[in-house]
Amino acid sequence: YSKAEEAYTSARDIFSQIGDQLGFARCVRGLGEVYRMRAEYSLAEEMYVEARAIFSRVGDQLGFAQCLKGLGEVYRMRCAYTQAEEACIQARVIFAQTKNQLGFARCTRDLGGIHCLQQEYVKAEEAYKEAWGLFSQIRDQLGLAQCLQALGDMHAIQNNYSGAEEAYIQARDILSQAGYEHGLAIVVGRLANLPTLPLRWIKSIIFMLKRSINLILSSWPRYVVELVTRSRRT
Repeated sequence: YSKAEEAYTSARDIFSQIGDQLGFARCVRGLGEVYRMRAEYSLAEEMYVEARAIFSRVGDQLGFAQCLKGLGEVYRMRCAYTQAEEACIQARVIFAQTKNQLGFARCTRDLGGIHCLQQEYVKAEEAYKEAWGLFSQIRDQLGLAQCLQALGDMHAIQNNYSGAEEAYIQARDILSQAGYEHGLAIVVGRLANLPTLPLRWIKSIIFMLKRSINLILSSWPRYVVELVTRSRRT
């Protein structure tokens, strides 16, 4: 993150010198992203607000919406759920107007998370399912899996373990097919930690072992070719 901050700051200063407001705004928003990822929420909020004002001035609706989405995430992390919801809804409206399906889907998913944190589980489920449908339409496998994982988490909180298991398994299969190893490990862990079924631990371990073996086998021919090539060179 330090290198990212340095790069955005340097680029921002150059854009400022040459009078490129759009480039300047994008760098400021990028700094907001860096600070948010570092949990420096006050600095992140300042950057998002500054960038939003510039995007508004130059008429860049997409940049404006992205700043609102970032602000929503900052407010959510601060547990300011009313502000988070308002920012997310505003961003979603703009994404809809500009026909940005991915941004609209992500904001809908974020709304589900906000409702879930407020224990408004009916609203959360509706938002997650709407987002799931949107991600499915645009074939965003990661977004689709994240919605299913979120649904699984929500069901687990409500002690609906069968619903959680069903959602986690769907998410697991999508992540496995798409090759998202980090997300896959998280979902498999959540699945294994569900109570009432001790066999889940065994099933999860077997699943990961099979996946590891398949990855090794799939890379084995390439490894053999590399060995042969090296031996010929020597």
